[in-house]
Amino acid sequence: NSFCTLLARRRPSATKNKLFSNLSNTGTMWRFLAAAAAGATTGLGATAVWLAPAGVKAGEFRPDLPSITLDEVKKHRDPKKSVWVTYKGGVYDVTSFIDAHPGGRGRILLGAGSSIEPFWRQFKIHDSDEVRKILESHRIGNVAGFDAAAAAKEEAAQLAAAEKMWDNEPERHPALQVKSQRPFNAETPADALTGASEVANEVFFVRNHMPVPGEVDLSTFCLEVKGENVRQRCHTLDALREKFTEHTVTTTLQCGGNRRTDAAKAGPVKGLAWTSGAIGTASWTGFWLRDIIAEAAGSDGNVDTAEGSHVKFGALDRDAASSFEVSIPAEMAMSPDRDVLVAYKMNGEPIPRDHGFPLRAVVPGVVGVRNCKWLKSITLANEESQSDWQQRDYKNFPPWLKTPQPGLDCIYDTPINSQITEATRDGESVTIKGYAFCGGGRGVQRVEVSPDGGASFTHGAELSDCDIKQARGKRWAWYQFESTFDLKGDAAKRAEKTDDPVFEVCTRAVSGTQDVQPAIAAPNFRGLMYNGYSCAKV
Repeated sequence: NSFCTLLARRRPSATKNKLFSNLSNTGTMWRFLAAAAAGATTGLGATAVWLAPAGVKAGEFRPDLPSITLDEVKKHRDPKKSVWVTYKGGVYDVTSFIDAHPGGRGRILLGAGSSIEPFWRQFKIHDSDEVRKILESHRIGNVAGFDAAAAAKEEAAQLAAAEKMWDNEPERHPALQVKSQRPFNAETPADALTGASEVANEVFFVRNHMPVPGEVDLSTFCLEVKGENVRQRCHTLDALREKFTEHTVTTTLQCGGNRRTDAAKAGPVKGLAWTSGAIGTASWTGFWLRDIIAEAAGSDGNVDTAEGSHVKFGALDRDAASSFEVSIPAEMAMSPDRDVLVAYKMNGEPIPRDHGFPLRAVVPGVVGVRNCKWLKSITLANEESQSDWQQRDYKNFPPWLKTPQPGLDCIYDTPINSQITEATRDGESVTIKGYAFCGGGRGVQRVEVSPDGGASFTHGAELSDCDIKQARGKRWAWYQFESTFDLKGDAAKRAEKTDDPVFEVCTRAVSGTQDVQPAIAAPNFRGLMYNGYSCAKV
C-alpha cells in the first residue's frame, strides 16, 4: 500500500483513484508495479508505463484498466500539464512522448483531448504495428461507454474535413522512390543522380512536411517583407522582376535525413527511411534576398546583422496545427558571400508546385529545410523562428540525447560527403560512380577510393565539376566522380569466401578546407547529416 501511495503521487491527480480502483486483480497489480517501478526510475511517471496483456491490440477493450469519460479526456490538452488522446476504445497519456514525436510537437497535439484516428489516417506513416505498439505503451484506460459505430461516424466526418487538405496534391513522376504519401516524400532514383550536372525537375527529390498548397493566383499573390526596422512591403512577382536584378545560382539541395538508412545500421533512428537520393542539384533563378531586404530597410539599406538577429521565412503550406516557418541568421541572409536567393525558376522553368511555386528561398550550401518552399513572407526579427522545424528538429544532436533539446545549435552548412550511386564489376575490374558534396561553399578537393572496405585508400577517383563554374568559397554544387580499377593485393584477401568472391569498395571525400569524411559518423537519434564512408559490395 505504501508503494502504491508513493506511485500515486507521481500520477496526475485527476486519475489517481480511477486507475488504482481497477487494480484489484493481482496479476494486473504486479504488472503495474513492475512497470511503474521502471517509470519511477526513468522519470516517465506511472501513467506512461502500463503493460498491455499479451495479444491485446491497440484500442481494444482492456479489462485491467479503468473507464475514462470523453469529457475527462478533453480536459487534458495542455502540453505543460498533460495531453491525453483516444484511439478506438483506448485512452492514452502521451505527455512524455510529445518531445520525442518524430513529426514534431504540433502534429501530435492535433489530437490533444480527442481522437488521433483522423490524423493517423491522413499521415499514413502511422499505419504500422510498431507505431500502434508504441501508442499502446502509453495506455491509461478505456473510453467510457465506447460506441464503436458512433465513434466511426464522428471520425468519418472529421476525416472528410481533413481530407480536403490533400485535394490539391500535384501529379508525380512514377520514377520517384516514394517514402511516404501523406505528406508526400520521395527520393531521386540512383540512375538520375549518376553523372548528372543537374537533376530534372520531374525526378528531383521531394520533401514535404504538410499538404501542398492549392493553386496560387499570381494576380493577387504578393511576398510580404516586414519586421524590425524595415518598411513593410508586399511584392507581386511582376514587381520583383521590375525592381530587382535577376541572378542564377546552381546549387545542391540535400535533406538533413539523406543516408538515414546508413545511420540506422548503428542503432535506431527516427524519421523517413531515406537512402542516398534525398539530394539534387538545380539552377535557381531569382533575386538576391539581401537586395529585397535592403530596399525595405530604407535609403541607407542598413540591416541589423548582430548575433541573434534572424530572417524568418514563412510559407503557404499548413495543416490544422500550424504553418511552416524556419529562419537563417541575418548575417547569412545579407552576406554577398552566401548568394541567398528568392527564386521563381528551377532549371529555367517556373518552380514546380512540389518544389515551392511560386517562390522559394534558396540558401546555397545549407541543409534543405532552411530552403523554404512556397515562400509567402520574409520577417526580420531579433530571434530565430520558434517553429518546431527550428527549435526541435534539424539540430546538432549529440549521441546521448533521445529527445529534442531546443537550446542546441541548428544545422546550417552540411558536412563533407560522398556516395557511390553505381558499382559494377567485370572479373577483377571494378567501376564506381557517384557524387560528392560539401556545404558552406567549401567544395570537394578529392574523392579517395578503397578497394578493401575502407582499410586503406589507394587512389583518387576522377572528379568532375560538371562544367558548373564555381568560385572559391562559393562552390555550391556537387561534383561527380568515377573510378575504374583492378581488385588485387589486400582487396583480394578481404573477399568474402564464396565461389564468386564479393568485395567491398568504399569512398571518402576531402573538402577544399581539408574536412575529411569519417569512417562512421557520430550517431544521433534522428539520423541527421550522416556522412560515413560510402561502401558498395561488388
